[in-house]
Amino acid sequence: MQDLEDQIRQLRGQLEEQQHTLDLLRAQLKTQYANMDQRLSATDARVAQLVTAQAAANATTAAAPAGTAAPTATPNPDGSTPVDTEKAAYLAAYQVYRKQGPDAAIPQMLAFVHQYPQSVFLPHADYWLGEFYLNQQTPDLKRATSYFQTVIQQFPKHSKASAALYNLAMIQDKQNKIKTARASLKTLLKQYPDSPEAKPAQSWLDNEAKHKKAKHAPDSHQQDPSFVKNVKKSLDDLNQDAPNP
Repeated sequence: MQDLEDQIRQLRGQLEEQQHTLDLLRAQLKTQYANMDQRLSATDARVAQLVTAQAAANATTAAAPAGTAAPTATPNPDGSTPVDTEKAAYLAAYQVYRKQGPDAAIPQMLAFVHQYPQSVFLPHADYWLGEFYLNQQTPDLKRATSYFQTVIQQFPKHSKASAALYNLAMIQDKQNKIKTARASLKTLLKQYPDSPEAKPAQSWLDNEAKHKKAKHAPDSHQQDPSFVKNVKKSLDDLNQDAPNP
């Protein structure tokens, strides 16, 4: 009887640990969705800031020898600047995503990248292409990984770099590349400690460490399915033998 009670206590402890793990995963997922919504809402404002900064740079007189005119942006026939044209093309692709989803937005964002390979909006476009491929109806993890790596490697100081690194780690986790995902998230915490992705990254690392510790704990019955079955049968036998109230 004492052995059975010990087994029941162990089972309850395991169930509580699993419930705690589920709660952590739910909280992490909720945080991810909240961060995504915030990033979507803030994108237009950041784009406007970038355009203003670019326009100011174009209007600033460049350092040049006396008597040499500073280079200026050539306006389009309609009076708009090239940056205005790039902005319109980028936002058009982004709005397709907002209204119709990632599958519909991929061709238009790809067209933008090919047409404006030197655009100030290129890091944003590469990042969103990663998001589109990751979240399309049939996720393409290989292409999503490629675009996120492009942002990380070519634009490491860009505001999208930390989000790209976090998404890359989540892809690695999905592919069961746990060691690689762990390394990616540790890099994120080191390079972008104040980013919005730092908190969910730390939560993932804490949860993974706890799971790893529980997996290697001595006398664990988690790997033995017959343990749960035997305990349930013992509980049923106890209930049958117990006197009626």
